[in-house]
Amino acid sequence: MKIRLLGPLEVLSEDGEPSTVSAPMLRALLAVLALRPGQVVPAGELAGQLWGTDLPPSARTTLRNYVMRLRKALPEGRIRTAAGGYQLVLDEQDTDLGAFRELLTRSRALTSSAPAEALEILERGLGLWRGTPLEDTGDCPLRTSEQARLEELRLTAVEERFDLKTALGLHSEIIDELTSAVHHHYLRERLARQLMLALHRCGRTADALVVYRTVRERLIDELGLEPGLELRQLEESILRDDPELRRPAAPAAFPTGTGPVRGPVMPNFPAAIATFVARDAELALVRQRLADAATAPGICLIDGAGGVGKSALAVRAARGAAEFFPDGLLYVDLRGADPHNPALAPESALRLLTSALSVPLKDIPQDVGRATELYRERLRGRRVLLLLDNALDAEQVRPLLPAEPGSAALVTSRTMLAGLADGHHVHLGRLADDDAVQMLRSTVGGAGASGRPEEWYELARVCGQLPLALRIVATRMAARPRWSLSDWIAVLREEHGRMEQLRVADLDLRASLMVSIDQLADSENEVDLRAAWLFPRLGVASLRSYTAATAAAAAGCTPTEAEEALERLTDARIIDSPRPGEYTLHDLLRSAAAWQADRLDPEEARASLAGLASWYLGALNSAILTFQVNEVYHDRCRAAADRFPATAHHNGYEQALNWLDSVREDVLLLAEQLSAPGYDEGTHLAGRPLSTFAREAALAIEPYFGVRLDWRDQERVCDIVLRVAERLDDTYGEAVALSQLGRAAGQQQDSARGTRLLRRADRLLGALGENDYRLTVLSNLAACLAMGGETEAARAAGEEAREQASRQGLVDTEVSVTCNLAYSYLKSGDARRGHELAVRAHRLSRLPYSRTMVSGIFAEYHLGRREYDQAARWAERAMLHAAGHVLDPYTTAHMRGLLATALRYSGREAAADSHNDQARAEVDALNRRENKSIRLYYVDGPVPGARAHGEGDPPPVEPGPLTVVPLESMGELSSLFPEPSGSSPSDEERSGRGDTGRPRRGAVGE
Repeated sequence: MKIRLLGPLEVLSEDGEPSTVSAPMLRALLAVLALRPGQVVPAGELAGQLWGTDLPPSARTTLRNYVMRLRKALPEGRIRTAAGGYQLVLDEQDTDLGAFRELLTRSRALTSSAPAEALEILERGLGLWRGTPLEDTGDCPLRTSEQARLEELRLTAVEERFDLKTALGLHSEIIDELTSAVHHHYLRERLARQLMLALHRCGRTADALVVYRTVRERLIDELGLEPGLELRQLEESILRDDPELRRPAAPAAFPTGTGPVRGPVMPNFPAAIATFVARDAELALVRQRLADAATAPGICLIDGAGGVGKSALAVRAARGAAEFFPDGLLYVDLRGADPHNPALAPESALRLLTSALSVPLKDIPQDVGRATELYRERLRGRRVLLLLDNALDAEQVRPLLPAEPGSAALVTSRTMLAGLADGHHVHLGRLADDDAVQMLRSTVGGAGASGRPEEWYELARVCGQLPLALRIVATRMAARPRWSLSDWIAVLREEHGRMEQLRVADLDLRASLMVSIDQLADSENEVDLRAAWLFPRLGVASLRSYTAATAAAAAGCTPTEAEEALERLTDARIIDSPRPGEYTLHDLLRSAAAWQADRLDPEEARASLAGLASWYLGALNSAILTFQVNEVYHDRCRAAADRFPATAHHNGYEQALNWLDSVREDVLLLAEQLSAPGYDEGTHLAGRPLSTFAREAALAIEPYFGVRLDWRDQERVCDIVLRVAERLDDTYGEAVALSQLGRAAGQQQDSARGTRLLRRADRLLGALGENDYRLTVLSNLAACLAMGGETEAARAAGEEAREQASRQGLVDTEVSVTCNLAYSYLKSGDARRGHELAVRAHRLSRLPYSRTMVSGIFAEYHLGRREYDQAARWAERAMLHAAGHVLDPYTTAHMRGLLATALRYSGREAAADSHNDQARAEVDALNRRENKSIRLYYVDGPVPGARAHGEGDPPPVEPGPLTVVPLESMGELSSLFPEPSGSSPSDEERSGRGDTGRPRRGAVGE
């Protein structure tokens, strides 16, 4: 078993399969134990990390229950009970944190003696970080205590990486990263020193001094301190242009220049490209391997996709190392990437190389074995550098490699030559944005002097940051000086025609990209043939990524067959696999796939899209079925999942939620593609046209949008639904879109727009007889009306929906409507009726979201009675119901705000401030993400419902024992609970007062 802590918590079984620990509090418990593997952690410390100092009354019992559940989720025997605590039976190296610490230690040991190797090790370690540690452990003290410590560990390693790159002379490569790091961590003077030094050594002295002044101002403003001695001394050294600051030479054992070569060079050895840019890190690795050739044959294997610049890098490295190989530079093109000629046979390559070593062709044996012996005999005792370009596979290369120290070989290939055990691999990807722009501008020369910076970056992006594409476009630009950058961008942005534009003279990007596909298609291997057959089908849909399941759906094969083909395409560097099970095509390869897809039979292409669309709809509905939604959503998703069976399986709602996060953009891209009028005909989508995919997708993922409050993407898909519905005269589709847009408007506190849209949806659904769906619309309409001050209309809509839900036995829907209705009465001053409805909802509620909302209503009720301890108890109960479930950020912030208000009125200012700040932070994060200005309306002045209380008040409802709800469940999200705008404090009050009208310090946003 292995545990990954450096990002979202993951548990991997012995065979690498992920095991699910779905509830945040269980993950938090596991994280506490995994941070101290093999050690006994006292129960009191565990409780403190889960709940803090204010423990719930049943903390010990709850902790034992959590441990019991965690034992069931992990392999047997992994959790042991010891005296006073619990122990996770695990070695430190079985966590990615332990592995990272080991790599960091190894890197530090090599820093002075072998900086290139130290850098490689350290970058492997930093590659273990997958995101923010402990981000999915729920809201508990563990995150506060451990996240900062882990972030400090990561930042220290990042700083050490920058130091190593500086020592290797890779200054230009790290400037962008350093700039971003200093922006986010401007109080870390070490980062500022590194950025200043890198800028100065790249000739950007003025920028280096600007960094110093900016950091100094921030240090003085925020800490009242001057920069430290080292930073001040660096500024002084830069000002006087201290020679000690000049860029250090590369390691003495290896030169950096590309000057004249002393030894013999084969006449066909390529010249270095004058516009070569970047690749400093890769060059440093190659240089290090060639420098070691004196003690062992230096074999460096450079692989990457077509057009990525493998040959250019190899030539530059070879030319730079020539003086250390006085017996010559030998070159042979093995033609593994030649679109017009077959790959060179090993015996032919041996003849070329051996003849270059002064052996007459007539004396070279025809037999490969004997020719290899002669070739290696001629290499013995010599110091020769071989450049074996465009290798096809390991079998072609193996006889050509040097076998004794002194000589070295650089091998370039589109595939990773895994069969050559002694080789050191260098993997090339696309250029970074700045490097791609630099290459474009340097190649274009004077013809490209004009144009805004953002246009250059956009042009580089539509070229996929691929060196070959950049060279082709730059060459064409130089020949057409009157074209503007916007002209080129417009020409190249059209994906299906892009390949036609990327050809000039003897450079043809499409031919280069398609070589590997053609080679697979000419193979006799079944997997190779299937990979070549699959490739154009990956270009049919406008997706960013594929899995074995989606590729199988597009191609009409089994997931196993699709996975084998995808892995073969990955090995051939045609597609990428950024993480296990995911496969992507960069822009230009997607254009090549789309170009091939255009040549498929139209019906076959349509069938491919139908397979993908059906698979996604089945998977989306299956994912939502892991949520604990109300009956209307559940029945709708179950029916859709039966219509669109899929091979996707989700182990719990949290895994399903993460999957929905990952596929959301692809679903929207597919919806946009299928919304074209050309897909209005046919019955490919379970009896309906493909253009109705957007409607089906919107219906499926409505609860997901409610959880994430992802209004922009929800509006995107609803706009598509409306566009298609108008064209097809689809009344139901129009109602679906209006309903969701209206609800989203209400969530954004635009009650007028929400009311208008929901009323239109209500009329359409009523006319269609869609009564179940209409209940949800009426519930949301009641909330919007109440928010807009239309009290009587809100009550009428809510009461109608509640009575219908009760008659139809839709218990969860009735609870949802009743909550909205109770809240409306409470806010309008009729606390008695609001209380009665809340009691009914409390009795019926069974979903965590509903229980959370009912508890919040009782909290507000007791605030109105000035019963602040009771209000706090109910607000805490709301937070407990929400614990372990994924609720939308507004709801959790609202409940936390209620708790903060009750605590402040109770005199517990410190606790109130903490909860209030967290609530503000949650809403601020939502507003930043969605570019909105949602306000969290806290109680101010007269508390809600206060004027309605008096003699004869109904007896308070006690919270009582908390009903245990499975942590895998979650609430449906059809209810809206925004506060009426009239109850919020004014901007003037907010500028100097806390949420209850009392002055306080430290509030976020003040």
